[in-house]
Amino acid sequence: MKTTLVTSNHRLILEISENTTITMTDKKTKARWSSDPWYHSPGEMVLFTPDGKRNYVDLGLCQNKEIKQNTEGVLITYTGFQSEKGTIEGRLRVQLSLMESGIRISILELRLDDRFWLQQLIYPVRFGWLRSGVETGWLALPVYQGFVIPSHHVTLPAGEFMRYDDIHSTSRAREQRPLYQWGGLSMAWYGVCDEQRGGLITIYETPYDAGCNLLFNCGHGHNRPDDFEGKERILTASPVWNGVDGQLTYQRNVLLKLVPEPGYSALVKEYRRYREKAFETITLKEKAKDFPAIERLRGTSNFSLYGGYPHYEKYDSMWFHFDHLKSYLKSLHDELKIDRCLVLVWGLFEHQPPLDWPIDPRRGGVDKLKECFQLAEEYGYLMTGYHSPSPNIVGTPACRPELLRDPGKGVHLSRWEATCPAFWDELVFEHFDEEQRLLDHKVHFVDIIATGLRECRDRKHPYDKRKYAAELNKIFKKLHEHGMITMTERGFDCLLPHLDYFDGLLYGPLERVSLHMAAFPAPLFNLCYHDTAVVSWHPLADYHYPHIMGGTVEKILTDLIGGNPAKLTTTWQDFAGQKREMAAYHRLLGSWHREVGFEELVVHRFPTADRRLQTSRFGDGSEVWVNFDYAERETDTGKIVPARGFLIQTRGKETSFSLRNTALWELPSVI
Repeated sequence: MKTTLVTSNHRLILEISENTTITMTDKKTKARWSSDPWYHSPGEMVLFTPDGKRNYVDLGLCQNKEIKQNTEGVLITYTGFQSEKGTIEGRLRVQLSLMESGIRISILELRLDDRFWLQQLIYPVRFGWLRSGVETGWLALPVYQGFVIPSHHVTLPAGEFMRYDDIHSTSRAREQRPLYQWGGLSMAWYGVCDEQRGGLITIYETPYDAGCNLLFNCGHGHNRPDDFEGKERILTASPVWNGVDGQLTYQRNVLLKLVPEPGYSALVKEYRRYREKAFETITLKEKAKDFPAIERLRGTSNFSLYGGYPHYEKYDSMWFHFDHLKSYLKSLHDELKIDRCLVLVWGLFEHQPPLDWPIDPRRGGVDKLKECFQLAEEYGYLMTGYHSPSPNIVGTPACRPELLRDPGKGVHLSRWEATCPAFWDELVFEHFDEEQRLLDHKVHFVDIIATGLRECRDRKHPYDKRKYAAELNKIFKKLHEHGMITMTERGFDCLLPHLDYFDGLLYGPLERVSLHMAAFPAPLFNLCYHDTAVVSWHPLADYHYPHIMGGTVEKILTDLIGGNPAKLTTTWQDFAGQKREMAAYHRLLGSWHREVGFEELVVHRFPTADRRLQTSRFGDGSEVWVNFDYAERETDTGKIVPARGFLIQTRGKETSFSLRNTALWELPSVI
């Protein structure tokens, strides 16, 4: 494609073609990153008419494309949109601004004919792609804890022969993920890296109505009506800007930054540097200076007790009395010798707010519960109850129709997210003072509200996703100001620094099959935030649930490589049969987390072609090697990592252990 304009600064050269596609070249390394290799398209739009008819627009086919240099860089204006159904009147203005080591792309304005409704603008489309099967590179994708997808052929272990072979030729090889939604990106970036060129990171500066289109080493795209198999296979992603009520409504910004170092760890560290400059980032060590209870998270196993949600049916098979809870705490401390523990109790309340008080008298009432919290404090444990202001289920005593969220036309209203966030603050804090006065606990768990950003179309209390994120930050900041350690389910990084613990962000229990077929799990979230917040498994994906991310052995090794605490959610009825394993999980992972739990995760690597051997190094110099294979492996320095086991070096001590054909209750301490 013929070049129309070239501009540069001391670091990079930006070329713009006659079709307005862009190419970035690093002056120092000569690394070159270019646009869409299939159609030479700068971007794509999906529009709908009021009767639901879909119109696909390739911006490269617009009647007019004006390229004008200005003081910030280059302004591109598109008019006369062409769809398969004819010309659509409108205007799109895009500003390209040269930065220190990349460019900022700003979608300044999109005006459409009143008959059309914007569903998505994908811009830039398929920029920064890798040649599948040719280039040795990765797409780093922060879904939950994170995944990396290889562009090159990989060696697969037994039992996974078809995993990587098949997916590129199926519809699952192309996928769309939202930002800050359940199953979407947990951090506002993705990136590609290549051994020869280094890396390119895409950072969303306006992430709340956004997502990304993914291509898993395939030759067929997302939206084009003439899409067919047979184009050059590529690995890449594209930013997606979602319409709000059919319009762009506000300026959208994305950064494309050069990262000269190869490897996905370098991409993560570039994002961390961006977050530290653009937003407040507070480490756990810094938080502990102002709030000493934070220190209790170091080396603390999460052994929660489940007795049902307050908004579900009563689970008699899982029911417990507060005398049982007291016995549970005593057994953890006196019998299992667990010195540090976090106990999240599911079932303290009979209903969701505002009827969460008084405490359920069937379980023993507030006096019995107070005894439990006093005992937990005596042991130095952290304990809290399950809280959630978001359910609003018709037919239950706590239902308040006036608080219901209107998600908009054609959007399903989930029972767990039915309350509009306009009322969450008052529901979270309605009984907060009374709860603190009676129970005096140090940690507050608020479930569900951080599993995604929601919208409310009710004219009396409208909420968009940006306002939603602000409301969540307001709630967690307020809890911090009350001296509370804050916890939530899953979550995402726009809630930092007001969150201390992400319960279930490690890897989700409902992950779609396609990503697991194409990708390898990698601790991307911990590479960025390990010293800022604690991350653990979801209760539906912890050690005794083999259908997610493997079985108990895989999960223990995953926790070691990420520097995570132990996590198990049990019931009173199951507890007796799980005691020996719980003591062993804490002995190993509690001692390891006590060493590295507040340290930065500096680097993570896959040293072997089949990715069965992994290694991580932390800020204090501690290093761990884990081996998922059924045969022992050798490290770069010639040390042996046992089969299905680990090798840890910390404080001058070396610990190795194989979990193959050994009892789980034999797990060692690392200190």
